[in-house]
Amino acid sequence: MSNQDETLAGDNNGDHESDNGQKQPEPPLSQDSETIMEPGSEQPSEASPEPEDTVQLPADQQGHADADSAGRTFMLPEEQTVVEDTSFGDPATITDLPASESAALTDDDDHTVVEPLSEITPSEQNVDDATVAADPTDNEHSEDSLLANGEGDNTQLSISEDDPDQTSLEDDTDNDAGTVIESAPHDEDATTAEAADPDGTMVEDTTARSADPDVTIIEGATGDASSSQTGATEFEPASTAGASSKGNWNETRDSNQKKRPPKGKAAHETANRWDAEQRYQLVTNFARGGLGQIWMANDSRLRREVAFKELLPNALKNRNALERFLEEAQITGQLEHPGIVPIYDIGYQENGTPFYAMKLVRGETMEKEIEAFHQLPKGSPEWTLTFRRLLASFIDICNALAFAHDRGVLHRDLKPLNVMIGAFGETLVLDWGLAKVIDVEPNDDEAPITTSTSDLGPDDQTIVESEATGLQAGTAVAEPSTGGASNAGVSVGGQSQFSGSFGSTRKMVHTDVRSVGSQTMAGSVMGTPAYMPPEQAAGKLDELDARTDIYSLGGILYKLLTNHQPIARGKIREVLKNVMEGNIIPPRDHDPSIGRPIEAVCMKALATDREDRYDSALTIAADIEACLAGEPVSCYEDPWLVKAKRWAKRNQSTVKSVIAAAVVLFVVWGGSALSHRNAMDAIRNVAQTKAQLSATAADQGDYVQARELLNEALGRTGEHSELSELRGFLSSRLQLVEADRLAKLGRESEAKLAKSKTQILDGDYASARTLLAELATLLKDETELSDITAEVTRQTKTVTDALAQQAAVADTQARFDEFLAELDQARIRSSLPDEEDVSEDAQLAIEHVTKALATFDLDQPEPFAETPQHFSERLPWVREWQRSNGKWPLQTLREGTFELLLVRADMEWWVARHESDEAKAEAAERSLVWITKATSMAIPSKALLAREANYLRQAGRADEAQRAFVKANALEPKTALDFYLLGQESRADRHFHEALDYLLKAMQLSPDHYWVQYYQGLCYLNLREYAAAASSFSSCIARRPDYPWAYIQRSICSAELSQFENAFSDFDAAEKLDPTLFSVFVNRGVVLLTLGKHEESLKNLEKARELNPNSGKPLVNIAAAYLALAAELQKPPAESDPQKAQTIEPASDLEIEQQVQGLYGKALDTLAEAANSGAGNHPGLHQLRGRIFTWQSNYAAALTSYRRHLALDDDPDRKAVTLKRIAGIHSLLAEHDQAVENLEASYKLRSSDPDTVLLLAESQLQLHEDQKAVERYSEFLQMVNGEIEKTVPSPHLVYNGIATALHGMRKKFEAVDYYTLSLMFERKQAIPLTKRAWAFLENGVDFAIRDFETAKELSPENPDTLIGLASAYERKGRWPDASRELQAARPLARAQAAEVGPPAFALFHNAATVYASNAASVMLNPNLPDEQKLSGYSASSATSVELLREAFTVARSDPNMARVMLTAMLNDDALKPIRDSSAYLEFIAELKAGTKK
Repeated sequence: MSNQDETLAGDNNGDHESDNGQKQPEPPLSQDSETIMEPGSEQPSEASPEPEDTVQLPADQQGHADADSAGRTFMLPEEQTVVEDTSFGDPATITDLPASESAALTDDDDHTVVEPLSEITPSEQNVDDATVAADPTDNEHSEDSLLANGEGDNTQLSISEDDPDQTSLEDDTDNDAGTVIESAPHDEDATTAEAADPDGTMVEDTTARSADPDVTIIEGATGDASSSQTGATEFEPASTAGASSKGNWNETRDSNQKKRPPKGKAAHETANRWDAEQRYQLVTNFARGGLGQIWMANDSRLRREVAFKELLPNALKNRNALERFLEEAQITGQLEHPGIVPIYDIGYQENGTPFYAMKLVRGETMEKEIEAFHQLPKGSPEWTLTFRRLLASFIDICNALAFAHDRGVLHRDLKPLNVMIGAFGETLVLDWGLAKVIDVEPNDDEAPITTSTSDLGPDDQTIVESEATGLQAGTAVAEPSTGGASNAGVSVGGQSQFSGSFGSTRKMVHTDVRSVGSQTMAGSVMGTPAYMPPEQAAGKLDELDARTDIYSLGGILYKLLTNHQPIARGKIREVLKNVMEGNIIPPRDHDPSIGRPIEAVCMKALATDREDRYDSALTIAADIEACLAGEPVSCYEDPWLVKAKRWAKRNQSTVKSVIAAAVVLFVVWGGSALSHRNAMDAIRNVAQTKAQLSATAADQGDYVQARELLNEALGRTGEHSELSELRGFLSSRLQLVEADRLAKLGRESEAKLAKSKTQILDGDYASARTLLAELATLLKDETELSDITAEVTRQTKTVTDALAQQAAVADTQARFDEFLAELDQARIRSSLPDEEDVSEDAQLAIEHVTKALATFDLDQPEPFAETPQHFSERLPWVREWQRSNGKWPLQTLREGTFELLLVRADMEWWVARHESDEAKAEAAERSLVWITKATSMAIPSKALLAREANYLRQAGRADEAQRAFVKANALEPKTALDFYLLGQESRADRHFHEALDYLLKAMQLSPDHYWVQYYQGLCYLNLREYAAAASSFSSCIARRPDYPWAYIQRSICSAELSQFENAFSDFDAAEKLDPTLFSVFVNRGVVLLTLGKHEESLKNLEKARELNPNSGKPLVNIAAAYLALAAELQKPPAESDPQKAQTIEPASDLEIEQQVQGLYGKALDTLAEAANSGAGNHPGLHQLRGRIFTWQSNYAAALTSYRRHLALDDDPDRKAVTLKRIAGIHSLLAEHDQAVENLEASYKLRSSDPDTVLLLAESQLQLHEDQKAVERYSEFLQMVNGEIEKTVPSPHLVYNGIATALHGMRKKFEAVDYYTLSLMFERKQAIPLTKRAWAFLENGVDFAIRDFETAKELSPENPDTLIGLASAYERKGRWPDASRELQAARPLARAQAAEVGPPAFALFHNAATVYASNAASVMLNPNLPDEQKLSGYSASSATSVELLREAFTVARSDPNMARVMLTAMLNDDALKPIRDSSAYLEFIAELKAGTKK
């Protein structure tokens, strides 16, 4: 990584002012090395985000019953989506949840898939129980679904004409607010989608298809798809849907919405719409989808709970959605039967949104009941009772279907999931979303059939399928309701396949909401594949009749008996193909204990030819009732023994009479009269009983018991000749039982062999191995089935070999993945040597290199000395890995190994780069070992030769180094690898522009190289080209969105660009990918620190410390946070927190100082801990220590720390900052010559820094190097280019400094100009006014007086101002005024001298010159007598000399100042008038004699 430490947490260029005082610690700003932006952790983790509008139920509520506080059970069918409401579907699917809980769509395996049916290819999606649904308006989605609505969302799926299995997603417009769009995981090799939906519903679709196995795609036609049809109803509902939250209707509806019904609605439809809000109080919104939502509501009129369903705004724009919603309510409402959920109310809300209220159902789906039943111990009383109860519920289903058929309605999507069983035994048929209304006129045996698809998607597992979407031409078959424009239809064989009385008293179902434009295309497939009959699977709409639902009833019975679907799970096309071919495994093959009669009933209902099925739901119900009663069924003839048993049961009185007669005879004859025949009869009876029991056992599949019973029976017969016939029967029966056993075993074995063969072909070797092991156990000692046993053995060997090969391939893949992951980590860590503290990261890089090489045992003297062919033989699984993955890994492995060897060589050197010369030479020798290994790989590389030359030089082998340099210069790079490695080397050497040139060439040769882009970003980051760096990292993220490092780097760029929201977003993304990546917390902590969010910063840094306790980097940044807190404390309260300043009494200076010193102590302790944890060579640690020591006035310790920083840090910018800080300390100590020396060194490292130039000017001014000072000031002004106010906080000081220097050079007029400029920035400045007045004094006394007097008003106790004013007054002949000012100035001058020391001598010197001037004036005054002149002269001269003595006293403590003072006294012309005075001569004599009175 680049220099993020110094870019995000460092010094401000203007930090010199805060360093000049002890009380002003500056917060870390943009270039402070002690605040570390550090990337460094292990491998990333994956994560995937969830849609925002999907609410996830707790695991224990998904698809199970839950209970409220009153013990009521609320059911959420596991595979019925109540979140989306595409079907507006069956009221029985409504879940009643407690108000405190949120209902949600669970993330089960029930997804909706869109699949073209134009061809059957082996790469189709899995259906399992997937339901194929057809509503163009269905807009629901499961948690990982893609929702594409024709109105609110223009996301479209297009299918290539060349390849119908290739599906693309096109998004034309913004998604509507209620839609979550999530694309499927990217898979370059994927051409089709696998559905994981066990019971989804297929509904015809005319718009969209998806190849995504894990998304729900329901894209419907828009509302105006058929708006041009003649007679179409125009719907214009309000734009806002119904209630959105619990509570008052007025709070949940748009009160400003216009109250009007939809256009085209009759008055009776709107008459009662306005009382819906008063009648229904919405309690819990437990289901919400793209088009509708369902509430649990209280009916205030009838005082009961109901389910309240309404449309959402996007559905209101879709005419199809409105029609289907209302039609479904009408159909369900007219089917008044105990087995069908009743509709209570339908209408429109105040805002025009349609709704209907229905029964709130609590219970379990039959699917769940069946699953629970098969968990019971078979044969137990509970099992038997549950079985009979489920069969009774099945009869209820038949009765409900018979009623619907009698009313002219087909269900078309019957399955266990669409049946609910209540807690009190009630059975309800759900989901009439695909119901088809059959128009059968009374007393008309050949009534035409018209259809109306009345769903908006029957459930959430909707697979949209149609051949009318452009894949294959289809003929539209109009399906309006009976109230629609057409009654045209088809009949089946001249007869209606609906049983029951079709007399005039029957009330047929009619609907009146479908428009002419609604059509179903011939060839459309709708329903649940595993439960739909062949004619429905083939899309033959004209062949659908009552027997369509009879087949589905058979499917439910099949599920009840076996706990399996009638058609095994698989891909959509395979399932539909098996449906049409009738490939159904008989129930007894699943469970031999299933009775043959009920199996026959099931298989008759599931007959492929509909002519072979039951003709009525009541007929199949009658057969099930017969099974429950032990009576024969219509489709199966019982064996003679069963018939005999049934006869005996029916004729128990006759049997008893016969037995009684036998007893009487026995008594008559007496015990002694028992004949041999009677004994034989007893034996015969016992044997026959055992034979009967054997037959029962055989029927139940217990052949072992059956054989044992027959053998016992044979044993009873003995050798009695009278029983020879019975023995023959028993022997033949035994042979039949054995033959039956072998036949069944053979069938089962062959079926399992076929299944295992399929598993082998599908690559499911583990399942095949398990199945074959079971077979081998079953066939043990079965010599009669030797052929099957041999096939089992052969397949077992195939599976064993395949599993071994599969394991080898998996191991290779795992090794290769580990190799790439460690290579990435080595790259990350090795990218840090240009950072401050490289020892920790370089050591980590070495560890990752070691792990990467170990994955393939590549840490050898010559890791790739063999040819690739030999290498392949040494690693035989590589070729299989290549075959499975379609690419050859050796090139990647080889180039990666070469790069790792060079990284290891570089890191050996970097670890020791701060050590002694001897240690560095030893490290160079270690680096050369790795260079030698890389050389053995025979990869021509200029980067390799350049590194070899460098390490030879570092090792002191100059001649060899020179030869290597020559070879390196002679070799031109040609490969992407070499350009990439050269770019790495240049970047490490901080030649960033050169590195970018190399990396650009690498990118041209290898455009998809992730790390080339990454290192380009690091180069731009080091060059402070943050926008370009962010662009490079964005490209990296596009290539690898699951890798966190590019997010971290881009966040640094965003922070530097002050795009903090983007920065924190990237930090969050990186943390989500890898929550253990401590670098996220380090860098985020630093950004927060720069924003002044100290507490949040400390939390992140402490988290980083927790994640990596062995790293000192978080500790260094924590110390920086303490210093920032100290700086915040020292700000005025109104500046740091204005609101707090108004409400809280400010702390005293003593309290603040104590808190600040406490924070300094904590920072020093933290830095000591960092040093002990391995960060002792971290330059930032020493820089922070230097700052703390400076603020504590411990200048010697501060200088030691700063010099240690200079020795450790290679970054020129950070070194320049440290040199400025050292200069600041020297300035504080008045060591201005050393300050200039360090500032000159800083200037050489960073000559573009205007702050350094300004500090140089000020220091040279202190040394009275006025000419140099003026030059530096001028350079500074050129650098800021007229924007001085944006550069320095006090521009007037700059101009004041220039004026002072010019004044010192005697350029008073120019000085006046710059004083004036200074005053323009700050008018009320006493010092510039005083200085300008001194400059005016010689040629503009009046101006001087004005400035002096103004300065005196601003600063009345400034002795320099008072002395200057006295001088001006004296020049104007106003000696009394001058004398007054001098007397006032003298004590002030003494006070200043006590404070500042020797430099204050100038005050006394200047005052002496005023008295000297007055002495001359007195002597020249013609109005004074001579005596008065002499006395005046003597007094002024004496006072002048007193002041000179005092000046000398002040200056003498500093020899330099003393020399300056004496020079001025001896050469200043202003003292000429008193040089002949006795006082002056006496003072000179004393100075010469070295004495002082």
